[in-house]
Amino acid sequence: MPMMELRGVRSSWDMLARNALFARLAASVWRLASASCRYWEA
Repeated sequence: MPMMELRGVRSSWDMLARNALFARLAASVWRLASASCRYWEA
């Protein structure tokens, strides 16, 4: 396998990992925000 191809695969994997991490972070922030909203409404 050529070096260039390997680098492309690695960069795409890095992007996927970063997207997954960002999605998890956004989900946890959203959960915290909705929970605090519910807490203040009660």
